[in-house]
Amino acid sequence: MATLDDLNAFIAAAMAKDDDRHISRRVETVGESFAVEAPLLAALPDEPFDCTRMLEAKVDTKAHICVLQSCYSVPVRLARRTGSGPPWRPPSGSPRPDLGGDRRRACPQRPQGQPGPAAGPLP
Repeated sequence: MATLDDLNAFIAAAMAKDDDRHISRRVETVGESFAVEAPLLAALPDEPFDCTRMLEAKVDTKAHICVLQSCYSVPVRLARRTGSGPPWRPPSGSPRPDLGGDRRRACPQRPQGQPGPAAGPLP
């Protein structure tokens, strides 16, 4: 995506396409199900909510850490260390999706046992 507008257009198109999708064994589409649930959603509070989760991990002898059942490689110099690093934050200047005035945010949690994305080395 070249611009934030391109990203927002891509996300809007993907959401519109997903609204017409049927989940197995369900009569209604994803969009129809959401239309029923939308009025039941509560508004977000006015104050910001930090969804950062501080965890401690031990680096094994092969320079790997496991966090919530997802394993990542780290620099070898950190082998056999235990500790917690700074919370992960998106790089400054990274694009933020335009929610059109909607302040809802997602702090996704990976289901237990699901593999995580491949991660590059930690600083």
